[in-house]
Amino acid sequence: MPNHLHEFSPSAERILNDCVTAGTDFAEQLLMSFLREESLAGSILVKSGITLATLRDRRLGRNFAQPLSTPKDINPQTVSESATVPPLSDSLPSDLRPIVREARRLARIDADATDITSVHLLGGLLRTETTVTRRLRASGLTAESIAINSDNAPAEGRPLPVDFSISDGDQTAQGQPPENAAVRPSLNDGMPVRILDASLNRAREAFRVLEDCARFCCERPDLVATLKEARHELASAGTLLSELLSWPPVTNARDVVGDPGTRLTTSAEQCRTGLADIVEANSRRAQEALRSLEEFGKLVNPAFATSMKQLRYQSYVLHQQLLIALPETDNPNTPLRNRRLQSAALYVLVTEAGCRLPWKNVVQQLLDGGTDMIQLREKQLPDRVLIRRAAWIADACRSSGALLIINDRPDIAALCNSDGVHLGQSDCSARQARQIAGSSRLVGVSTHCRQDADAAVVAGADYLGVGPVFPSVTKAVSALAGIQYVLECAQLTVPWFAIGGIDETNVADLAAAGATRIAVSSVILASDQPGKVAKDLRTSLPTAASALAENNVNHG
Repeated sequence: MPNHLHEFSPSAERILNDCVTAGTDFAEQLLMSFLREESLAGSILVKSGITLATLRDRRLGRNFAQPLSTPKDINPQTVSESATVPPLSDSLPSDLRPIVREARRLARIDADATDITSVHLLGGLLRTETTVTRRLRASGLTAESIAINSDNAPAEGRPLPVDFSISDGDQTAQGQPPENAAVRPSLNDGMPVRILDASLNRAREAFRVLEDCARFCCERPDLVATLKEARHELASAGTLLSELLSWPPVTNARDVVGDPGTRLTTSAEQCRTGLADIVEANSRRAQEALRSLEEFGKLVNPAFATSMKQLRYQSYVLHQQLLIALPETDNPNTPLRNRRLQSAALYVLVTEAGCRLPWKNVVQQLLDGGTDMIQLREKQLPDRVLIRRAAWIADACRSSGALLIINDRPDIAALCNSDGVHLGQSDCSARQARQIAGSSRLVGVSTHCRQDADAAVVAGADYLGVGPVFPSVTKAVSALAGIQYVLECAQLTVPWFAIGGIDETNVADLAAAGATRIAVSSVILASDQPGKVAKDLRTSLPTAASALAENNVNHG
């Protein structure tokens, strides 16, 4: 898997968003964000005696009685790009750039890193000269002490960020219960450490199988990264369990020979009918193990149990995303909208200003003419009007079996129950769009070069717009991607639509370049017979592609 070190892990991204939104005192805000996020960096700080309480107690030499500025709620529609663009972008605040530059360097030498994590950010902070850094060093914390390098990384890989720390409400910074707290039961008291160990193993093994499926069968680097993070989160959980129990590694409680469960099996476990069956079985396995970890973990630490609950909820989403991402031939349960996307050839972008006829008439004629997908592209309508229009088109598309995509607005896509959302290069990320619109909706991304396309695939886009290929009257552009970009997209692993200035005079050229799907607008909307034009284009593209294939065969 390629090493995408220009990206942040989800935990690091939230931490940076926290800092950027605060807008001041970035080094100090970063320290507070590590602890508020309850990241692995926050756990490292806690184990060094640095907590939110100690910060406010002047233990680092500064009066934090008044908390630093509280981040405002982040609207995904207006989030600064500084948390999702490459770390050395000019959009990052100047005070943060040296920290992130060092974090990127640390991630590059970390043998197991696929993203810049909260630990890399903490290391970056420790390697820069700030007042906060000097206080941290005075507390005995240095970049070297957190061991971010390929030589010191654990054999199983450095644990990625976790959503809990050992300093929840009933624990002190050193991980010891306060004097008035109930003493945690020990192994001799019947603590079910064997259950916790077995469940950790079961969940990690299941996530490894799912990770391999995402990597080699689905070719989805975004899912690979998420699954790897979940697997390493479990590795970190095992380490923290040992600390919380004040016992050696929990593996010391393992008894493979004496465990009766190792000799029990069923016929169903010995047979798999396909990739979907493998994903289903291992997703269920992970979820069941996480439930066991949650329940028995409540005997150890409430925050640990809560983190397992959160991870279990995340596994439900991953389960769904993996089933959707499987090749259709390997997954009889592929959602209907994904099957329709695979067979789509004609995609029409609709805006009322471009329609010669009333827009409702145009939409109905498009659907009658065999249009596979419609994108509602209205940037100036008030939200109330846009929602009503989207809902009307959504009903019409469902009746005809077409897909409705909303341009730019994942919130409107969710409200009108559309099939997906389309994003430009300056819009929110695919991940953020899914957080708003829902994980089952399609996400398309406009791309203008192969680098854009590769980045969109890595980010989890379901389909791509490729262009502009030819000059267009719909949208002014500074440069054309041209036919050459279409040729470069032949090996993409997701569906893609050539777009930009396409009409009946050049569709055959696109087919010759390898395009099997097109997205159009003005050539249809400006016609007084939009349904006929749509039908002609829908028919001509596969015909041209078939002729090209036959020509290639005949000429070897």
